[in-house]
Amino acid sequence: MNSLQRLESMLTAIYDNKRHLETAADQVYMAALRTGVSLDVLLDEIESNNLFDTDSFITASKGNVFEYVREEFRNCVERFVNITAGGNGGMASIGRGEFMISFSSNFQAKISKSGKGDLEYVCYLINKIINEEMKWNGGKINVAETQGKDVSKNLLSLLKENNEYHFLVDSDFVPFRKSDKKKYDLDVLNILNARFWQSLTGEIISSLSDNQLKELCLRRAFDSTFSKSDSILIVNEDGQFVRFTNANDAVEYYNKKIGKVKLEIRSKQTNPISIYLFV
Repeated sequence: MNSLQRLESMLTAIYDNKRHLETAADQVYMAALRTGVSLDVLLDEIESNNLFDTDSFITASKGNVFEYVREEFRNCVERFVNITAGGNGGMASIGRGEFMISFSSNFQAKISKSGKGDLEYVCYLINKIINEEMKWNGGKINVAETQGKDVSKNLLSLLKENNEYHFLVDSDFVPFRKSDKKKYDLDVLNILNARFWQSLTGEIISSLSDNQLKELCLRRAFDSTFSKSDSILIVNEDGQFVRFTNANDAVEYYNKKIGKVKLEIRSKQTNPISIYLFV
């Protein structure tokens, strides 16, 4: 019980809600138990800043996040990824991986309450706070905040205004939908892509290929991300990650993998148009 109380005392750095704190503490305790790690030894390593190489991690542009954890504790720390108990006080949820990095770093990476990202690092060498957005295993960033159903309504209105409504084979149009490839000629698809972009942003373009539309969406999404955050960390399930500190590098990275870029587009739901991120 002394070890558990010690753990709970440490977790007050994240939680002021007793239920959330106990849930997280129970999960840390079980992670240690299942992997044969002494809880007190684990906490000693964290409090001594020996568990996680935070300084090296926050300056890395790519790598594997688990390689920054002391090898003998990696199996245990990998289980921390799924600890998402509670919120951060700003009514936002704690996403996968955020607790793992924050706790392992002895809260040198704080779970942010600023609304400028998910993690907050204090970088003493440059005397600056770095706000980082984090996306784990297919997390999404929004292209725009407009609800998908509203974009779809805008699109139908634009097509009617431009005397192009007859192009539609179905009652709606969703870019990149595989079934549409067989229903539309390429020229018509490109016009519909352009009208979709206009319905989302107001920008008038005559024609857009699928890849051109994806590139525009990438630019808009990352410009929006970096308008509030200093960096974005994208991590795959196996721990492989990439980190970007500006929109240009992020857009260039995904443009080279444009065929794998996927968007979530809902024409009848409230979900905003968003892009799934991957390494």
